Amino acid sequence: MIINNIFIFFFLTTFPLSSLSATCPLNFTILTTLNLNTGAATIPPSSFTSTPCQFVHQALRLVQSDYLRRTDFFLPPLNSSIPCWDSFQSYINQFAPNFNIRSSCGFQTNWISQGCVNVTTRQQFESIVPKPTIQNMQSMCNQSIQDNSPCALCTTSLSGLPPLGQSIGNLSDCTGYPSIYAAAFSNQFGPSDPGTAKCLFALDFTSGGGSGSKKKVVIIVVVCVVTVLVLLLIVIGFWVYWKFNDKAIGDGKDYGANIGEAGSVSGTGNALDVIEDGMPEQGSNQVLEKYVLIAVLCSHPQLYARPTMDQVVKMMETEDEVPTIPGRPIPLVAGRLDIERSASSFGGSGQLSSPTGYQSFTLEMGSEHHSSNHSRDEKSSTSRMLSMDSDQ
Repeated sequence: MIINNIFIFFFLTTFPLSSLSATCPLNFTILTTLNLNTGAATIPPSSFTSTPCQFVHQALRLVQSDYLRRTDFFLPPLNSSIPCWDSFQSYINQFAPNFNIRSSCGFQTNWISQGCVNVTTRQQFESIVPKPTIQNMQSMCNQSIQDNSPCALCTTSLSGLPPLGQSIGNLSDCTGYPSIYAAAFSNQFGPSDPGTAKCLFALDFTSGGGSGSKKKVVIIVVVCVVTVLVLLLIVIGFWVYWKFNDKAIGDGKDYGANIGEAGSVSGTGNALDVIEDGMPEQGSNQVLEKYVLIAVLCSHPQLYARPTMDQVVKMMETEDEVPTIPGRPIPLVAGRLDIERSASSFGGSGQLSSPTGYQSFTLEMGSEHHSSNHSRDEKSSTSRMLSMDSDQ
């Protein structure tokens, strides 16, 4: 008999009747409902996938906002801490059964029932915050705050609140009370609305796994498409180069010496000359000319002159003009007429391309320029330019 009494005394002192009979007044099913509205209960929300402990923190604030809306209290009774943690853990177990909230995030048991020391009720909050500030909150937040603009107006109205006092722990701290209050009383849709949850609590309940996979697929597709476009433009560029050279044979013009100049509509050549008659779905001349010039840029022998993939896409998708195409260097094997024609376009100077890189030259015009013997003049003029570079 004595042993039984001792056991009963030990049991009652260790587990008070109030804690045994206490239930959690917080409604965590509101989180499950939000999951079901935007995805599935067994798939973790995007916010949890990226930052699980931050999600727990903000999700508890949302549940507390619903509790404040129903009871005018910010926090549940202290004796309901364990049941509330159990309810919260049951919700998390639906999509993350191996994630223990308290041990993983370092939250103490009592913190779920402790928060701002001086503010535990709606009346205490409204006695500290000036009435015009509360009215401004209601004016800015009493609408759908799903989109960025109304959300910004609402959150800005919360920034002017005075300090609410000291916090216990780092879970239900005073800094979260303005959002908890605004979702409960300033917004007509309440904390259970997905837009309110996203704006005031930074909670995205869309499927984390699904959205991540879709983003990866979109990125891969975009990269592949852009890569193909750039490669296609490079191929077209070489074709343009060949086309102009081919025309040079029949027309007696030297398009190959400077394809950038030939491709310019303001130069001696015309970008549309490379477009064959009868080509299907040619489009407007303006568009065709733009594509040819982009191709010329992409195949430029000087690396600095080639546009990046982003710049190519931007030029193709917008009304931006194609930048001026830099002149191409003249090969060492070029003839005098090629060099003189290029040099005349650049003030008597230019660049020669060689296996060791680009070499600057200045053209000296002598009496040989007017000689009828082109072969001898060509050799003499070219030799003089090369000797000038070697002297430098």
